[in-house]
Amino acid sequence: MSDWRFTLRMAAREVRAARRQLALYASAISLGVAALVAVTSFRTDVTGALHEESRALLGADVE
Repeated sequence: MSDWRFTLRMAAREVRAARRQLALYASAISLGVAALVAVTSFRTDVTGALHEESRALLGADVE
C-alpha cells in the first residue's frame, strides 16, 4: 500500500512543478480527440448521404 501512496505523492509533486506542461499536454490530447471525433462524424454523415442518394445517382446514369 505504501508503494501506491509514494507513487501518488510523486505524481502530485510533478503536477505542481510542471503545471504549464501538463496543461499543454492535456490540451493537445483534447484537441486530438476532438479532431478524431469530427473526422469520424463527417465520414459517417457523408457515407449516410451517399447511401440515401445512391438510387438517384445510379438512376441518372441509366437515362
